[in-house]
Order: sequence, then structure tokens, then C-alpha cells
Amino acid sequence: MLSLDAPELYYLANFRKALAWLDAHHVDLMDDAERAFVADFPQLPLPAQALLVRLVMRKGVHFRVSKLRYAEIGDIPSAAAPLLQRGWLIDCAALNFDELGALLLKDELAAHFAADLPRGTLKKSEVLDHLRELHSEPRSLADWCPNLDERLLSLAIGPLCDRLRLMFFGNLAQDWSEFVLADLGIFRYEQVPITPGSRGFRHRQDVDDYLHLRACREAFEVGMPVTEVLQHLGDFSSDSPHIGERHQRLLLQLAQHLERAGELDSALALYRDTRAVGSRQRQIRVLERLSQDAEALALAEQVIAAPHNAEEAQLAERARTRLRKRLGLPAATKAAKLIEDRLDL
Repeated sequence: MLSLDAPELYYLANFRKALAWLDAHHVDLMDDAERAFVADFPQLPLPAQALLVRLVMRKGVHFRVSKLRYAEIGDIPSAAAPLLQRGWLIDCAALNFDELGALLLKDELAAHFAADLPRGTLKKSEVLDHLRELHSEPRSLADWCPNLDERLLSLAIGPLCDRLRLMFFGNLAQDWSEFVLADLGIFRYEQVPITPGSRGFRHRQDVDDYLHLRACREAFEVGMPVTEVLQHLGDFSSDSPHIGERHQRLLLQLAQHLERAGELDSALALYRDTRAVGSRQRQIRVLERLSQDAEALALAEQVIAAPHNAEEAQLAERARTRLRKRLGLPAATKAAKLIEDRLDL
């Protein structure tokens, strides 16, 4: 009989440790669905628990049952049944053509879409490019490939598990496998006491704000225009220093994109809206490109008087020298204030 103490279920044991830690330290941050998941998950049969963790740790959300082979889990359809009942997995997800293409081999695509393909040898990428233009409506795997003897499982609980991962690590750059490695001794971290005041997220709004900023950044990275990203951001504000800093960095990134695109007035306006380190130096450069040298010089003087760091002071000093020469003014006699890193021993 399968036991949680079995060595091959190390990943499940670690996942349950993470859930127990979250329940002890972050239950006040969770919404009802997250609290229900944390309470309900340990009640599942062990094969169902193990299968869900395996899928959560894999890349993607759609999985062909024939490709899922885990000796410790055994029969995948049986293990999946309780997860399907709870809606944590679904077996009839609608797939767009790119998702379908990622699941099928080239020979399978050629067999199921033979009537749509030209004769001759094509690479898989060429097959996908050709078929994508012909098929735009999402369909289930059974509708796409009625003759394919296959069952699909899709992870519906992924976003919820991502939110729990965010609360556990404090970011989404780390994944569950890193916790497994830490527990195995491959990664070791200093143990520190966790108090409500030392947590990265103090209340639920912090979690939602982090996820909102991440969604906006990801939308920008896949090509959403800056104006639309700003609309999605809306009148964003946060009283969390950590999240506020992320917001400022995103605004800086958007402004830099506008500057590179030659939209200087829009870039300047956005630079002025962010307090991110580096934004004032970019304002100076944009003002120079707009031939607003007097305003650029005034800003350079402000930066020199109160720089964020030594690098900003140095760049502002160079800009001041350049701008005063261009404006026909005498060279500045007062050197820029130096910022020294201090190490108290």
C-alpha cells in the first residue's frame, strides 16, 4: 500500500510540508478557494495527491495521459478521478491550434490534417504555420482529432497553486522543485523566524497587487502596446514598499520602450511619473533629444544636489558639463557631491 513515507513520494511530502507551513503562517492571506484547497488536498487518496503535484511541477497545463508514466502512482485515470470530480483537473479543455500543435508529433499532425497539407516534406514548424491559418477556433482534443485514441488532462488548479507558491516563496521566480532540492540538502537556506511583520505580504491586497503587476508586465512582454498596458494598470497604488518598487520599475520599463520607439513626449511624461532609480537620467537624455537643454540642465542640477547613488551623480555631472557647454554657459565650479558606500564594522 502506498505510504507518504515512501522515498519515491519525496515531492509529495515536501509539497504537503509547504501547504502546512502556509496554513500556519499565511492562512489570513488566503481566499476561500485557497483555504479550501489547503484543507482538502491531504484528504485525497495518495495517488491523486501525487499526480496533482507531478502535474503542478511540470511545464504547461495540458497533458496526454499516454505520456504520463509514474511507477509510484500507477493507473493515471484512476488517480485522476478524484481530481476531476473536484474540478482541479478537466478532461475536455478547448485547445487553440498552438496548444494542439505542442501536444502532437509532426506525424500525428500530418495524419489528422492530411487533407489540409500540401504534398512534400515539411518541417513541423512549417506544418504548424500552414495549418494555423486554416484553423482558428478552439476545440477539444476529441474534436480536433476524432480518430486519435488519446485522453487529455488539463490543470485547472494551476493559478491557485501559483498564488500559494507566491505566498510561500515571496515571488514567482522560484518553483516548487527548488523547495524539494532545499529539503534534500542540495540548497540550504538560513532559517529565520517568520512573524506577521516580517512577511513579504502583509495582507491579501498585497498578493493581488503583485499578481496584477505581473500580469501587466507579462502582457507587455508578449507585445501588448504600452497604452493598453497602462490602461490595465489603471490608477495603481500600493502601500507596500516592495510592491511599490515593482510598480515603479514597470513604469520605467514602459517609458524606455517608448523612448526606443521614438515616442519622446510620451516617454518623458511616463519617466516623470516614476520614481525608479534611473528615471531622472533618462528624462535628461530625452529632454536633450527634444532640444529642451535648459530644462535638462535644471534637472541635472537637481540630481547633482540630491542623487540616488554615485552612478546617477556621475552621469548627471557629465550631462551638466555637456549642457552648460551647449548653452554657452561657463563650466560649473562646484564638483558633484560624491556618494561613498560606507561599511560599518
